[in-house]
Amino acid sequence: MTRYGSIYVVTNTVTGEQYVGQTRQKAARRWKTHINTANSQATQKYKLTKAIIEHGKESFKFVEVFSAFDAATLNAAEIKFIEELSPVYNITKGGAGHRGVVTSVETCKARSERLKRQWANTDWRATQIEKLKQLSNSPEATQRGKCVAAIGSAARAKHVFCPEINCSFLSVSHAAKYLNVSHTGVRYALRNGSKIKDKFTILEVAN
Repeated sequence: MTRYGSIYVVTNTVTGEQYVGQTRQKAARRWKTHINTANSQATQKYKLTKAIIEHGKESFKFVEVFSAFDAATLNAAEIKFIEELSPVYNITKGGAGHRGVVTSVETCKARSERLKRQWANTDWRATQIEKLKQLSNSPEATQRGKCVAAIGSAARAKHVFCPEINCSFLSVSHAAKYLNVSHTGVRYALRNGSKIKDKFTILEVAN
């Protein structure tokens, strides 16, 4: 199968603090992007950027920890890793979203007042309602709904690990596709402790 994206963990070897991220790029290129951002010192609102500036790139270890074959699995895996590691440098809960960002009371009030003024304008309100109707019926909206459902399904899947290739999979299904065997074969090996193709061991990863 073709790799869709990866989950990576950045660890500050001085403090032990971590960052979990996802990327569609090659892992080394993504780390280089983090370094370039820190070197430019243009965007210092991110905790990881500030830490790299403070401690230097030599103080950080970058490790690719998971490969996914689709967007839903990538997002679900990022959420899972953040839940388990509780990385200090992350400002969201993962999944390519902004859940978890703490917004100040002042900012919330300002946004609320701005939206009230906009919705008080009948022309603006009518335009927005029409846009929402069009978006809700679009193919993109349908696909987004399927992705959200898939994320929930993937997060509940049985996580497995193959020590021979040092690779973890978010579900039996993905392990089967990667190893080019049936789902039944993976489940049998997992249940009975046997090897797939006489060389691949499958172990369940505790949630």
